[in-house]
Amino acid sequence: MRSEARRRGSLLWGSVFAALAVITAFTIWSFSMESGRLSNRHSAAVLRLFESFAYHVALLRSILDSSRFTQDELHHTIRKLAHFFEFAAFGFTSQGFLVAIRKLNGHNMVHGASLGLLVAVVDETIQSAHDRGARFTDVLIDFGGVLFGCLLMWVIYGIVRIFTRGRE
Repeated sequence: MRSEARRRGSLLWGSVFAALAVITAFTIWSFSMESGRLSNRHSAAVLRLFESFAYHVALLRSILDSSRFTQDELHHTIRKLAHFFEFAAFGFTSQGFLVAIRKLNGHNMVHGASLGLLVAVVDETIQSAHDRGARFTDVLIDFGGVLFGCLLMWVIYGIVRIFTRGRE
């Protein structure tokens, strides 16, 4: 009885993580389908939100002031960080799927990370098809985000396993 409930729970969580990974990939790709002008407007709005937040956090404001970033450099950095964290979310959810269905092993972990690389390459291909700059360095930033998200899930999984090992 207990193993049947565990299996249903694994399938439920596996479905949730799979859906989140698919939604994350399609969200990333939908942003890449935007025109350059619309994409710049969205990132400018995020930049204004970030600056507003930084204004209220003295430590962050002092870091920004001492860094002497120009507005364009800050805008570029925010855009790259946004890509990094979008892809980190994808890496986290794709590995979460493997954890949920109890298939987290070295072989599958590599496949999950490779899927993230594929999503990054498709993302840059979509951007080039919409007259936006596709760059190899962007693929590297995106894949770095995937690896960060994967690593985060692996660390969380490892910590949970340490504390729940006796309960199985």
